[in-house]
Amino acid sequence: MNQCLPRLPEPEFVSIPVAALPEVPAKIANALGEAGVPGRLIGHEYQPLSKPAYFGEIGERGLVAIAVSDLSGFIGVDVASGHVVQIPKIESAKVHHVNRDIGSFNQCVEAVIARFPYLRGKRRTELR
Repeated sequence: MNQCLPRLPEPEFVSIPVAALPEVPAKIANALGEAGVPGRLIGHEYQPLSKPAYFGEIGERGLVAIAVSDLSGFIGVDVASGHVVQIPKIESAKVHHVNRDIGSFNQCVEAVIARFPYLRGKRRTELR
């Protein structure tokens, strides 16, 4: 049976300001407060945290987690470099680079959302 699924609402970019944490250097705290973090991406693999969390044991000077990613991972800002990174789980020693800073991360998310849906006007049968 070939039924059309209901159309999902168009995503829109929203930035949420983040309150400063006392453990975080002023430069990063200011960037999070001014630029904010994306309120959502497309899909459910990224969910912003209601409050940022500081993980002092990750990296040289810690990580400010701003969102959950996948089932047990986090998106955060590396305190030493200011880079936005992803960690697969809190116990992980692996850190994956995402963007050079929170402003660039927001710009990338906004650009992806602006281009949704990627295949506007194409029928599924044309894609095969």
